[in-house]
Amino acid sequence: MEPTKRCGVCKEVKLLTEFYRRYDQKTPGYLCRCKACQIRITNANPKIKERIKDWGSRNKERRAESARNWRAANPERAKAVVKKWVKNNPHKMREMWRRKGVVIKQAIPQWADLSKMHAIYLGAERLTTSSGVPHTVDHIVPLRSKLVCGLHCEANLQVMPQSENFSKGNRHWPDMP
Repeated sequence: MEPTKRCGVCKEVKLLTEFYRRYDQKTPGYLCRCKACQIRITNANPKIKERIKDWGSRNKERRAESARNWRAANPERAKAVVKKWVKNNPHKMREMWRRKGVVIKQAIPQWADLSKMHAIYLGAERLTTSSGVPHTVDHIVPLRSKLVCGLHCEANLQVMPQSENFSKGNRHWPDMP
C-alpha cells in the first residue's frame, strides 16, 4: 500500500505523490497542502506569485543546480518532459529555430567554403547511420556566448556525438579564458 497524507485545505486523503516535497527542513518532508490546493492558492494570490518569482530571480544558481541534479537522476522523465514541451509549444520551437537561422546567416563570412561545410554535415549523417549513435555538427567556438562569438565556416565545425555536444553546450571551447 502506498503512503498517504491528508490535505490541510481540502481535507482529502491522497497519495504522497499528490503533495510537493519540502526541502527547507533538515529532514525533507511534504507540504501540508496537496498540489491541486497549492496551485489554486498560488494562482488566487498575486503576492505569493510575486514572492515565488522574486525568490527565483535571487536564487538562479540554486535553481539551475537543482534542475541539473534532477535531470541527472531522472533522465527518462527529463526526456519525456522536454518532448511534451516541444509538442505543446510548436510556435516557440519555430521561433527558436528561426532565431538560430538568423544567427547562423549573420555568422557566415564571405570567404566560407559552403561545399566543405555541406560535406561535414553529410559526414555527420553517415556516421549516425553507420554507427547507430546520433552525431551532430558542432561549432568549436560557439556562435553565441557571453565571452566570444565564432563564425559559421568549415574551420569552426567538428562532428561529435550528440550527447557530448549537448553536454558541452556553448560553455567550452579551445583556449577558453
